[in-house]
Amino acid sequence: MEILLVVCAVIRKKEEFLICRRSQKKSHPGKWEFPGGKIEPSEEPLEALKRELNEELELTAENYTYLMVSECLVNNIKIRLMAYQCDYISGGHSSSDHDRLEWVSRSALKDYSFTNPDIPIVQFIESQPAGF
Repeated sequence: MEILLVVCAVIRKKEEFLICRRSQKKSHPGKWEFPGGKIEPSEEPLEALKRELNEELELTAENYTYLMVSECLVNNIKIRLMAYQCDYISGGHSSSDHDRLEWVSRSALKDYSFTNPDIPIVQFIESQPAGF
């Protein structure tokens, strides 16, 4: 079975998190996800995440901390999504890969339809104490 290694960032700005809506030209159009992307064969996960945030969002963040891994099967491909938490510094006003970006509170995450690999990450965030 093919395993696709992917990383994403749970980016905090004060008490809000950045989420991105997949464009109509992508698989699962209209679904929301945390920003990130595929890990290239020669990359470490954190290196890939920083590259993806720069390429897609021109976004800078700091204080990266490994958060969790989410795995699910999509079209006979196992998606292994590694999530990192980080703090927003600058950028991220538009995306080359998404048609909409929003900063949302933890309590508002439930109002968005996320991709399957991102759902466990949303559930984890929702289960954390205030100030997460």
